[in-house]
Amino acid sequence: MKKLLLSLMMCMILISCASASFTSLGTFQQDSNVTIRQLCTSCTYNNITSVVYPNGSLAIGEVSMNELGIEYTFGFDKTNPEGTYFVNGFGDLGGTDTVWGYTFEITGTGKPINDNYPFALAAIILITFGISALFMFLTDKMEQPGMKVFFMILGFVFLLAAIGFGMITMQEMNVPENISNGSIMLLFGMGLILFVVMAYILIQIIRNAMEIMKYKSGLKVEMQEYY
Repeated sequence: MKKLLLSLMMCMILISCASASFTSLGTFQQDSNVTIRQLCTSCTYNNITSVVYPNGSLAIGEVSMNELGIEYTFGFDKTNPEGTYFVNGFGDLGGTDTVWGYTFEITGTGKPINDNYPFALAAIILITFGISALFMFLTDKMEQPGMKVFFMILGFVFLLAAIGFGMITMQEMNVPENISNGSIMLLFGMGLILFVVMAYILIQIIRNAMEIMKYKSGLKVEMQEYY
C-alpha cells in the first residue's frame, strides 16, 4: 500500500513538473517580432532546439540565445501563419542539461481568441440585416415619397452596418489570412454593388417625388386662376 501511494505521489510530481515546463509566452500580432525568453539563475547558456509552426513544420532549428544576466532572449520574426507556435530548448540548470518548452499564440489582431465574441457579432449581423430588410419592406409599402426616401436611407445604412460587422467578424475569428482577405474583398464588393443599386433607386424615388410635387403645385395654380 505504501509503495502504491509513493508511486502515485511520484507520478503527480512528474505530471506537475511537465505541466509547469510548458507554459504560454502570450499572444502576439501576426508578422510581429516575438522575443522568446527564458530565465535561469544557475545557467551559463540556453539554446533553442526548435520553433515549430502551427501546422507542425519547422520554423527554425537549434540556435543560441542571447544572455543578459539571468535572462536569455532570442528574437523570432517568422510569425506569418496564425495559430499556436511551439518553442523547445534546453539550458545547463545547475550544470545539468535541462529541457524546457512553451507555446505562444499568433493572431491577426494580436489579441487572444475569444470564442464567444464572433458568435455575438454574428447575432448582431443577423439583427442588423433583419432591421434593414424591415425598412426595405416599409419602403415598398409607403405611398408618400418622403417616407419612401426616409425608410430607404435607413435600410441602406443598416445594410452597410451589417456588411461592416461581417468584416469585423472575419478578422476576430482569426481565420487564415488569405481566406479572411478574400472574404473581406467579397463583402466589400457586395457592399459597393448594393450601394450603386440603392443609390440609383433612391435617385429615382426622389425624382418621382419632385415630379409629383411639381404636378401638385401646377394643379393648385391652375385652380386658383380658374376661380
